[in-house]
Amino acid sequence: MGVYLMLNIVQKFSLTTVATTLISLGSIANPAMAATLYNLTDLGTLGGNTSYAYGINNRGQVVGSSLTASGNMQAFIWENGVMTGLGAFGGNASIANDINDSGQVVGYAETNIAGWGGWVKRAFVWDSQAGMQQLSSSSPTFYNTSATGINNRGEIVGYSWFYHASQSLLWENSIDPASYIVNNGNNNAIDINNSGQIIGLQLGSQLLTASSLLWDKNNTITIAGFLSNVNAINDRGQIVGKNYLNPNAFIWDKNQGIQDIDLRNAYDINNSGQVVGSSSNRAFIWENGIATDLNLLLAVTSQWQLKEAKAINNNGQIVGYGSLDGVDHAFLLTPVSEEVPEPTSILGIISFGAYCFGSRWQRKNKSSHLNNSNLN
Repeated sequence: MGVYLMLNIVQKFSLTTVATTLISLGSIANPAMAATLYNLTDLGTLGGNTSYAYGINNRGQVVGSSLTASGNMQAFIWENGVMTGLGAFGGNASIANDINDSGQVVGYAETNIAGWGGWVKRAFVWDSQAGMQQLSSSSPTFYNTSATGINNRGEIVGYSWFYHASQSLLWENSIDPASYIVNNGNNNAIDINNSGQIIGLQLGSQLLTASSLLWDKNNTITIAGFLSNVNAINDRGQIVGKNYLNPNAFIWDKNQGIQDIDLRNAYDINNSGQVVGSSSNRAFIWENGIATDLNLLLAVTSQWQLKEAKAINNNGQIVGYGSLDGVDHAFLLTPVSEEVPEPTSILGIISFGAYCFGSRWQRKNKSSHLNNSNLN
């Protein structure tokens, strides 16, 4: 048939259909190149139109935020097909950022401070027994606080802020007031692993002049300099983030330092080193040096466009949000193993090449109107 004609077919028909058809035609001698496909679950909403998932633990419990029927954005926990709102401190809004394997959820919620004359955000921890509890800090009353990460020991990190003033916080438990991680400068704590290593940002005089840091047993290590941020750290000490002077995201560890990865944004990394993020408004997974569009890995044909992959657990389950009929919904991807033929015959090699070309062509054309988006 010829490679040129095959590539034209790729452009005219669905990528999955062409790849499947081409591979099935080949006499493949070694059918053992393992790949992972995913079953997709729509997590629903709290009664409104949209929802967003930000965290998942190793039990498959998911947290995030959703619009309610009254139009307020509220934190949720999702488990076994049921989404439950976590409420707020008398205000209209709350966001859940992270969850540990005990089911403790952290984030922030609005509350009204007497004498201040307005709403402020307060860090919270939630569990199924005690409900939502406000986390205390020594920051001034009118400062906002947010809890951004929690490990399996119940240690919580976050920060307080008021305009351009910011301070990283550590709650060693949900009862005692937070302590400052460092006592000088503007800084935010973003995540904490099960060894107590903390990552965050050191802010300059302007919020844009941030450097990415690792706080490890009273030692401060600069991960990336000017105009960078970090998003997650796993239990092996691997860190993912982004330097805004570079179009690619990065992965860092103490042995190899900082390395670019082929993603625009990297949001989370599990203990196997799998990274999830996004490029050109499409959700991606990166592993073993290869970035793959998650939209191409769905086990069942879907009308979804998966936009952002925000978190991944150690079982390989991924959460984030995507668009279905033009409306953003939170999703859960659960891996299912399948055998993909290894391209050892001539037709197999042509098929594999056509698949890769089609993947690149499809991503390029579907995202051409978004070339300048998703840079943050």
